[in-house]
Parts: sequence; structure tokens; C-alpha cells
Amino acid sequence: MTIKIPVVLAVLVLSSAGEAFAFDAAHVQKLKLMRACPTCDLSGANLVYADLKNADLSGANLSGATLKEADLSGANLRDANLSGADVSGTDFNGAVLFGADLKGAVMKRTFLLRADLRQADLSTAEFDPAILEGTSLCGTLLPTGTDDSGCK
Repeated sequence: MTIKIPVVLAVLVLSSAGEAFAFDAAHVQKLKLMRACPTCDLSGANLVYADLKNADLSGANLSGATLKEADLSGANLRDANLSGADVSGTDFNGAVLFGADLKGAVMKRTFLLRADLRQADLSTAEFDPAILEGTSLCGTLLPTGTDDSGCK
């Protein structure tokens, strides 16, 4: 019996894909119970529809996490790593994303009214520039370069 090389490669790719992100389950529980988990490892976590309004996620690792349609309004995500995260439809209204890493993040239909994006890196994020209207930008890295329009 012969196994075809494409099948073997597909199995290897799929089996290693889950190892790219390894969130700490205890950190997910802590976040859901206390709405606070600064510096936690939530990389790759599934937080679809999560109610995280006013949560403290400062310095948290949310790289590769799925946060579709989550409520992060008023949340503290200062210096958080959201690289490669899917935040489509997520409510970040009034959230602090100062210094956050959003490289490669998918931000379709994301709400950012009154969000603080100073020093954040959106250089390779996927988003409609119109979502930045009403946000605080200063030293913010965008696909078009650094935006200092909100610096005082």
C-alpha cells in the first residue's frame, strides 16, 4: 500500500498547525471570570462573541486569537500582542490599544470609535482606513507609513 506524498504533507501541515499557538487554558478561565488577565498567554484562543467590556488585557499575548464579534469596548489592551488575530466585527470603541501590535490582524467591520491607537502597529493589518476616523493616532504605524495626526 502506497501513501501519496501530498496526503502525507497535508497531514504534517495540519498536525503542526495547532502547535503554532498554545494558549494557557487557566488564563482563558481567569479572563472569563475576572475580565482581567494582564500579560496572559491567550495566543490562538477562541474568544468569538466574548463579552470582555472594560477588560484588562494589558501586555497580553493574543497573537493568532479569534476575537470575532467580541465586545472589547473600554478594554485596556496597552502593549498587547494581537498580531495575526481575527478581530472582525469586534467592538473596540473607547479601548486603549496604545503600543499594541496588530501586524497581520484581520480587522473587517471593526469598531474603533474613540480608541487610543497611539504607537500601535497596524502596518500589515487588513482593514478599511475609514475605521480609523475618531481614533487617537500618534506614532501609529499604518500601511501608508507613520501617522502623527493626533500628536500634540
